[in-house]
Amino acid sequence: MLTANTDQLTGRATGALFLAAFGSAWFALWLVATHRLRPATGALVSLGLLALVLTGSWVLRHVKRLPPPAPGLANDLRRRRERRVFGVVNAVQWSAIFFAGWLLPRLGLTAYFTPFIAGIVGLHFFPLARLFHYPAHYITGGALLAWTLGCLFILSQLEWQASVALGAGIILWLSASYSLGQAVQVLRNTQPTSAPK
Repeated sequence: MLTANTDQLTGRATGALFLAAFGSAWFALWLVATHRLRPATGALVSLGLLALVLTGSWVLRHVKRLPPPAPGLANDLRRRRERRVFGVVNAVQWSAIFFAGWLLPRLGLTAYFTPFIAGIVGLHFFPLARLFHYPAHYITGGALLAWTLGCLFILSQLEWQASVALGAGIILWLSASYSLGQAVQVLRNTQPTSAPK
């Protein structure tokens, strides 16, 4: 469970907003792959995304009620290190995805592209879990990897894109919901020091 720490709550909420957005993109891919993208289905995904965004925005706004983190060299160095490692992890992730997008079609392995992306996204959660001391990222990364491998071994190639996309969307939205739920609970149990701006 989170404690009332401004940096952690802000990080969880910001991360959850990214997970919500990318989860929505996976849902959109699933809808396109299954020919179900219509105004009604698009509206459902948009409503789910809106609920997560509003919750994340509420958390970020109410974090301002908490006392700021203690100033000091140790905190500054930790934040700098986190930003640097986070940047490296994401640069490696996106480089691998772009390289696979270039290489796999040339090898006649286009069907593997969507599972590859989901696998890389799953793997990138492991260093982030360690970096941010957030064990839930291990679960998110492990679930993405297990789902992707399950699709590869159990389903036909024709089903890979839609099935991987649906599972990835569900996993990312669940992860975002969990992070935001924890943050909301902490904020509701914390005495504010001032009203949010």
